[in-house]
Amino acid sequence: MTLSHKCSNCGHEFRVDRTTLLKTGWGRSLSAGFKSAGQQLDDYQKVKCPKCGTIEKDERILSYGWLQPKTVIWLVLAAVAIMLIVDVLT
Repeated sequence: MTLSHKCSNCGHEFRVDRTTLLKTGWGRSLSAGFKSAGQQLDDYQKVKCPKCGTIEKDERILSYGWLQPKTVIWLVLAAVAIMLIVDVLT
C-alpha cells in the first residue's frame, strides 16, 4: 500500500517515500540527532512537497506501520519502568 499526500499549497499529489519525508525525523539520518527529541518526533510525520517545497504534517505516517511515533516512545518507557519495578521487587 503506497501512501500519497496532496499539498495544500499547490495541490500537487505525490508519493510519501524517503525522498519526500523530512530527514530530521526521528531515526531518519545522523543529522536528526542534532535536533531535540521533541523536534525529531514532530518531524517524523512531516513531508516536503517536491514541487513547491511546502512542509506539512501527515498524521497517517506511522512508526512500524501501526503506531504514532510518540506512542512508541511511551510504550518503550513503560516497558523499561515495568522491568525496573519487577527487578526491584524480585
